Amino acid sequence: MKKIISTVALMGVLALPPPATSDSIREDVSTCSSMANAAYEIMKARQNGVPKARIAETLLKVAEERGERSLFTVGMALADVAWSMPRMETPALRQHMAEDFRDKVFSACLNASTPSPLHDF
Repeated sequence: MKKIISTVALMGVLALPPPATSDSIREDVSTCSSMANAAYEIMKARQNGVPKARIAETLLKVAEERGERSLFTVGMALADVAWSMPRMETPALRQHMAEDFRDKVFSACLNASTPSPLHDF
C-alpha cells in the first residue's frame, strides 16, 4: 500500500507545472482580487434590485474608458451568474450572498490560474 501511495505522490510531483515566480503569483492574486471585488459589487447590486441593464451600461462605460472590452465581457458573465441566483429577503442574507459570491469567484479564479496538485482529490 505504501508503495502505491509513494508512486502516486511521485507521479503527482512529476506532473506539477514549474514553480511560479512570486511576481506571477502576485499578479494572479491581484487579478483574482479585482475580479472578486467586481463580483461582490455586481451581486450587491443584484441583491438590491438594480436592473441588469444598468449594470451592463456601467460595465460598458468602464470598459470603454479603460479601452478593455474584456472588462465588459467578464463583468457580464458575472452578472449572468448573479442574476441566475435568487434575491434574498433580508439585508443580512443579501450581504452574505454578496460575500459568498465574492469568495467563490476569487477561489475559482485563483484555482484556474494556479492549479493545485490536490485538484483531482
